[in-house]
Amino acid sequence: QSLNLDPEQVASYGISAGASTSLWLGTHDDLADPDNADPVLRESSRLKAVAALHTQGTLNILRWEEILAPVIEPLAPVLGGTDILTVATTLGAGPLLFAATGTDSVEEMNSPENLPYMENIDVIGLMDAGDAPIYAYNDSTIFAGNYLNLFLHHALHVLALFDRAQEVGLENVMYAIDPQFPLSDPSGEDHISFLKRHI
Repeated sequence: QSLNLDPEQVASYGISAGASTSLWLGTHDDLADPDNADPVLRESSRLKAVAALHTQGTLNILRWEEILAPVIEPLAPVLGGTDILTVATTLGAGPLLFAATGTDSVEEMNSPENLPYMENIDVIGLMDAGDAPIYAYNDSTIFAGNYLNLFLHHALHVLALFDRAQEVGLENVMYAIDPQFPLSDPSGEDHISFLKRHI
């Protein structure tokens, strides 16, 4: 209250990891704990809108093999294979993936005990029509030749989000800047306008 904020009118946006965090908050069920002694933890975690720039499609890394298949498969000889964990290791992203999934090894990431956690961080799996409207923007062209950043921020991540949003009927404005996998919104709206329109 001292900051004159309306807790019912909160939106979020971020870049890369911040984008994935915003998407997770926007698609996850409310994390409010109404009986908690901490007044902050009693507040709703639901958002009015989300914008994700240079984002990942989901934090469930195991889905990336399918999402990124059109770019991974042609590069398989360079990357050492097509399975997502081999590709990530080749690109030096293994530690990032383990940190994001709360695991220490490939075996743990794939274990039945870890499955509920992977489902809990899967934006695509969590998304439904009642979630916060999503703005997403990825530009593959700025990372040309930079395989690690293409892996983390390829336009195909946005296309996966778009396909799921369309499937569940969630409002969205999304752009994928890529000569092979383009997506644009007829509105031409930017992320600031999108967020302000919803709060």
